[in-house]
Amino acid sequence: MAGTFSTDLTPIKAAEATADYSLVGTLKSAMALNDDYKLESTNCITCGVSSATGTGTASILALTPSANLNLTGAGYHFFMWIKGIAWPSMAIRASGGLGMSISSDAPPTAVISVLSAVVVNGGTSGTYAVSDVLTVVGGTGTAATLTVTGVSAGKVTTVIPTASTRGAYTTFPTNPVSVTGGGGTGATFTLTSINTTTNTKQWFVGGSNTDSVVGWTNYVVDIDGTPDISIGTPAMNSVDRMGFRMTATAVVKVANFIFDVSRYGKGSTINDGTGSVPVTLADYQVYDNANARSWGVVTTQNGIYFICGKLNIGTVAQSAETVFKEQANVIVYQDFPVASTFYEILVVGASAQKTTFQLGSYDPASGLTSGGCTIKGSGNVNSSSRTDGTVGIAHSVWTLTASDANQVTKLYASTFSEMLSAALAYNAVSIELTTNCTTNGTVTLVTSDSYDTSGIVIGMKVTGTNIDANTYVSSIESATSLTMDKAATGSGSSLTMTFTHNNEIRGCTFSNFGTITTNGCVIDSCTFQDVKTGAPISATYALIVNSTTEMGRITNSKFINCNRAIKITTAGDYTFTGNTFSGNTYDIENSAAGANVTDIYSESNSDGTIALNDSTIGVSQSFTGDGNKLANAVFYLSKTNAPSGNAVAKVYAHSGTFASSSLPTGTALATSRNVDVTALTGSLALTTFYFGDQGQNITLTNGTKYVVTIEYSSGTSSNTVNVGRDASSATAAGSCATLVGTTWTSTATTTDACFYVRTGGVVTITLASGSNPSANKVLNSNAIPGAITINTGVNITVHVQDSSQVNITGAGVQIFQTSTPTNIIANTTTDGSGNIVGSTTLSVGTGLTIRVRKSSSGTRYVPAETTTTVPSVDSTITVVLTVDTIAA
Repeated sequence: MAGTFSTDLTPIKAAEATADYSLVGTLKSAMALNDDYKLESTNCITCGVSSATGTGTASILALTPSANLNLTGAGYHFFMWIKGIAWPSMAIRASGGLGMSISSDAPPTAVISVLSAVVVNGGTSGTYAVSDVLTVVGGTGTAATLTVTGVSAGKVTTVIPTASTRGAYTTFPTNPVSVTGGGGTGATFTLTSINTTTNTKQWFVGGSNTDSVVGWTNYVVDIDGTPDISIGTPAMNSVDRMGFRMTATAVVKVANFIFDVSRYGKGSTINDGTGSVPVTLADYQVYDNANARSWGVVTTQNGIYFICGKLNIGTVAQSAETVFKEQANVIVYQDFPVASTFYEILVVGASAQKTTFQLGSYDPASGLTSGGCTIKGSGNVNSSSRTDGTVGIAHSVWTLTASDANQVTKLYASTFSEMLSAALAYNAVSIELTTNCTTNGTVTLVTSDSYDTSGIVIGMKVTGTNIDANTYVSSIESATSLTMDKAATGSGSSLTMTFTHNNEIRGCTFSNFGTITTNGCVIDSCTFQDVKTGAPISATYALIVNSTTEMGRITNSKFINCNRAIKITTAGDYTFTGNTFSGNTYDIENSAAGANVTDIYSESNSDGTIALNDSTIGVSQSFTGDGNKLANAVFYLSKTNAPSGNAVAKVYAHSGTFASSSLPTGTALATSRNVDVTALTGSLALTTFYFGDQGQNITLTNGTKYVVTIEYSSGTSSNTVNVGRDASSATAAGSCATLVGTTWTSTATTTDACFYVRTGGVVTITLASGSNPSANKVLNSNAIPGAITINTGVNITVHVQDSSQVNITGAGVQIFQTSTPTNIIANTTTDGSGNIVGSTTLSVGTGLTIRVRKSSSGTRYVPAETTTTVPSVDSTITVVLTVDTIAA
């Protein structure tokens, strides 16, 4: 068995003596030692609870290892092995059939509290309101309070017991009960009781509706978490009793509960394993479940692994490598009331001894993945209810943390759901060796005495002397030998070879999941579907990408029904390769910050508007460039009545005197995307125009004067778009003009438009290999936003004809990037019209070479070559071929 295993779980009591436990309530079968059912050590304890009529409840609470035990703030959870037998005779989970209890009393005493309340009469006078707190009348003991959660016409429709004041009665109030407090009078309620204990937290973990066929279970609850019932003022920094409660609703003739060791802590750690003999869950589970331990963090049933604690793979102080590999297994996190961040796979390593965590297999030669695992949470995580329908957050979500610098995580052909979040990394690991090499078909490396295969795992790329390109480790036979998937071209006693690998995810599916921070991890051929925006995951994004390098490692993946598929945090020129998008609210979010140019004029200066109608169709304002890329422009707009159509912003070169007579000149240097004016309101509001089309994010030369305009030509005398302006104390650095017909007229120094021009924060996306994010599903989310421009490409038509302008059919045409001839845009033959069409997303102005030849049957022509550049719009280039009189 591979691996070394440890745990931080601290024993509370080991169920070796009944005197170690306090009883509150009455048992049908008294506590008794039993060595037949035991899980850990020598004994377990049996007991039974029964009810002839009504409810029979008892709590069994272990004395803590030391009085006044402080369990707060450390993320500790309470673990206890319990086995129920007569589940059909128990209360349902929501009524406390089986619960975990922690008390600061030494010992606690039995009380009756309010479990639920139903309205009988919503009130006879006055007006109740949501959040009114009502005090229950009657009974003996500390009174419960109810919080109003619903009203109609001042009458109560729904209430819940107030979490911190459910009452502590020795005699429960008689139903229906009346109340005091709130804004009304006369409301009455029917209360359901539950037997509990003083100064206690109780979590309901099982019942007849959820555990009818369950055997031994290591139940877990979050000590710092919110319980189902909290009675009195339990102090988790001064705990004296920890155990469980049982509630029967029918006669039980046997000792229907068995319990064993209880502990507090977090989980387990897995170390060691090698590339030839990696650690597996089976190795851990055998060790964990041995009688001497029975930690219960990992259990198995019907071939499925169940996890109820943290799993740490490797440690930061390990003195040997850790290699963990799992294949073709299902792993389920259990539905217990644990902290939402409790369930975690944490992968770490040491600087000189790395950790490898791998699920499934990958064949680099074929590119195929196989043998993946399924990791998921149990319970009703798609809603706000637990598995039994109890209202409240489902808890079986889990986290993958694989961002440590000294680990490599490799996930292949696996399926993940209910993942709260994941933090990944790139982490290229390189091991350089001097080895002996024997060639025999494939190559076996026999290491010298000073080296073994430590740190090497299957799938590592091998480079070096006499090693072919794309050679990988295919097997590891022992500590001193391994095999590559290709033969070396020679052998020798001092060959230098380098073994490398990095974090990567290939062929995996993520569904009902939370945000993944990639940190450069290679992601290929994966599916990201249904980001979970509701509790307990509450995510927004599928992936967060922090650089162009990181995005370059995400390829051929699908993003389906995600709230926001990819969040990009840094401006730059990105390439999307083979990534497709469907059903998302936003395909891309850009959170990179833009910046205002210095000459903005705030909306706080506005004292009126300029109407864009059937006469005036534009307003301009001059400003100074800052040397950065144009991102967006903002105007202060409203509408009158019902204008329709689109407004647009443009940037022009400047003419006139900057401070007093600025006018746009020439054709627009940049044009924004349209803004639908029907979305405007009757109140002035800042409205952003994004320069989000290819070629529009021009660089504004630092210190150069420009003019920004808003233009709208679909207005009428009564349906107008209104532009906020200052006509009382105009002090903008530049000056304003208006457009009537085709003529711009300066407003001199009397009026300035309120506007912003923003630069920087520009994310430019070039699409390759079928990537299809929509320009209509982008979001610029920074408070001072940048812009997203998707280069959807331009079409270049090459038309081939002879000197008589006759179209030439069947001519071979190749278009390629001049600086990179291997980047071929088109390589085909002309159609009946003498045309071929090539499409490219290369930047405007990139050099291209076009080669044309026709030397097949029929008339032959002299080959031709010409150069051009990528145009900003679809274009046609005509190539004229001359007849080859020699070849002909």
